[in-house]
Amino acid sequence: MMDYVPGLQLPVYSFVFTLRVVSPMEFPNFPGIAFRGAFGNTLKRLVCVLPREKKYCHDCAMVQTCVYARVFESPGNGAGRMRRATHYPHPFVITPSISYPATCKKGDRLQVLVTIFADGDKYFPYFLYTFQEMGKRGIGNARGKFDIEKVKLKDTGDTVFDAEDGFYMDAVRPVKSITENVTPQLKIEFVTPCKIKANGTFLKEAGFLEIMRTAARRYQNISELHGSGMVDIDRENILEMATAIEKVDENILWQATTRFSKRQQRTMPMEGFTGYAVYSGDFTPFVEVLRFAEFSNIGSNTAFGFGSIRLTFL
Repeated sequence: MMDYVPGLQLPVYSFVFTLRVVSPMEFPNFPGIAFRGAFGNTLKRLVCVLPREKKYCHDCAMVQTCVYARVFESPGNGAGRMRRATHYPHPFVITPSISYPATCKKGDRLQVLVTIFADGDKYFPYFLYTFQEMGKRGIGNARGKFDIEKVKLKDTGDTVFDAEDGFYMDAVRPVKSITENVTPQLKIEFVTPCKIKANGTFLKEAGFLEIMRTAARRYQNISELHGSGMVDIDRENILEMATAIEKVDENILWQATTRFSKRQQRTMPMEGFTGYAVYSGDFTPFVEVLRFAEFSNIGSNTAFGFGSIRLTFL
């Protein structure tokens, strides 16, 4: 066993929102779909200065400075490894703690993990205000309302917002480096559905190489698009070493649901595997990327809370 202190090269701000249910909330589908949709609609309503003139953000003169466009539409800069991409990764992840179907009664508490990359100190007040407005407007099939009881940093538990005392802006800071005891066995729990595509098909098993491939790519893409530049990792070497990792146990369940896209006016599949897998090998070269993946989620539909993972060295 060895001590290892991985340092993330991209600032990551991770917050746990504790919500108090004011009126019943219903989630017949994956709750992240309702939260992500409500967040986008509410944020745009709050900050967009040209809501009637511009239906889409890409041709708006303010696209590079507007908070909604930067956070929710994630416009590209036309350069770098993602210059040909049509969809860019968002600089945030919203992951509710409840599964579906679910009903929350008045007085219940539920937690939502909100992670913001790079400019979390700049954008967190917008997230907080948007969630407050979401709570007033209601969410889910029953348009259930909620109050924000408190918001804490995920890694330390420090309070950054309290319903009684208000907002502690000075407490907002990125995740600190995490001291690890890296052992030869690693358990990865796939908390929410992980949708990973390889060779044109979606994986229905948790192969370590493909997990590292999608995690490293996401780390590089988010840092290039939203940070000060692409993180310095040897991706090819990492993937080569990942082939030596063995899977020794696995318990995987495939889950499938759908959502309706108002933008595309069609039903979209939402699916992936949950469960866990246990791997054996030397994990020291992978810790930085895996820890980022634990905050950023992996695979497709991450902005909806898909692809949430939890790491445990055994």
